Amino acid sequence: MVYIADQVFRDYETDGVPASGAHKPVKSEIRGLLDQYKEPQFSGLMFYVRPDGNNANDGQTNSSGGAWRNINYALAYARDNFDLRSNIVSIVGSGTFDENVVVTGPAVGDAGAGLVLRGPSGNPDDFVISPSSGSAVLADWGGTLNLQNVRIKALGGAGVQAIRHSRLIMTNPRFDNCGDTQVYASRHGYIEIDGDYSIVGSGGATARHLEATHHGNIRWTGNAQTCTITGAQQYLYFANCESQGDITVTSNPVGVVTYTGGAVTGIRHRIVSGGMIQWVAPMGGSYAAFPGSVAPFCDADSSFSLGQTKPLALVQSFTRDISVAGSQSITGLGFKPRGLIVMGGVNGAARASWGLAGAGSGMIEWSHGITANSFVSATSQLIGMVVDASNYSIATLTSFDDDGFTISWTKTGSPTGTATLTFMAFP
Repeated sequence: MVYIADQVFRDYETDGVPASGAHKPVKSEIRGLLDQYKEPQFSGLMFYVRPDGNNANDGQTNSSGGAWRNINYALAYARDNFDLRSNIVSIVGSGTFDENVVVTGPAVGDAGAGLVLRGPSGNPDDFVISPSSGSAVLADWGGTLNLQNVRIKALGGAGVQAIRHSRLIMTNPRFDNCGDTQVYASRHGYIEIDGDYSIVGSGGATARHLEATHHGNIRWTGNAQTCTITGAQQYLYFANCESQGDITVTSNPVGVVTYTGGAVTGIRHRIVSGGMIQWVAPMGGSYAAFPGSVAPFCDADSSFSLGQTKPLALVQSFTRDISVAGSQSITGLGFKPRGLIVMGGVNGAARASWGLAGAGSGMIEWSHGITANSFVSATSQLIGMVVDASNYSIATLTSFDDDGFTISWTKTGSPTGTATLTFMAFP
């Protein structure tokens, strides 16, 4: 137990209370009091760890003869020797570490608020935490850590975890294969991913990318931030939220939040037992909200909120082989449109077409006519792809859908070619 100054230097004697004052100042209590006011022992607040380092070094040089060997040794040294309320202590790692990084609280100062573990550059591949078993990074019992420019891989456990009132702030992380959840918050733990990040591995059919349970909170924030996915990745759930867990995606100022790159298979998100997922930023890219190949699930006790996800308008393109009749669904908008402007033409042809459609107000199409320098319109169709007077394909709007819209193509004669169409959709 650490006593305050009035207790250490008490000038009274009471039965059952240790004496102090002029009688018997307790040296261990004095040391405990002074430990609360520790100052940096070095002018620089940056230390280095390397797989070829040694914990007997002073940690002040990025070399095998100067750097420490273990991340946990470096973190413990910083927590125990610096007042983190007034100092930011950076531990710079280089190379690949087979280590289970653990940070706990309380630390001297503000529970580690000024403690940074980062790579030597903006490339996360230069600093990899990849334990042979167990989790890569665990914050527990109020521990706090800022992780920057690091690649996380944990084939035998979770990637990063924050539990029991702990806090992890991540900047430019890269997530590789993990045997369990890549980002896990539980029991009032908090994890924040600030800005862009990337995924280069998942962990297979039982993996989860984001998981918040039992009042844990995960937040992805930034300004029009992007998650870049390399290769095809498989998850059981891309995002899983249960037992009052909370996952929030936000952008400030409001900008489009995008998942882009490789295809993701698995359930987009699962929310059960009072969990909550909130999207408070517009969505972009190939996915509406979280990526995946299977429809999301939310039970009656839980909540999925799209918040301010709807942009004022969304512009995208698609193609169509006009030799084929039938239905075509355009998805990935992230909202149910109420209006469309469509324009397009057949590659290599000299004619173009424009169309308008509104929910409850029908549609109208304008096109270059068959006769040169003429235009035609029709109120029963959305757009027409004309090759010549005998060969053309017409599209009508079938429905506005929750994630896009559906059109139906009919053809006359034997039209050939690929139509490229661009549309603007209005929520």
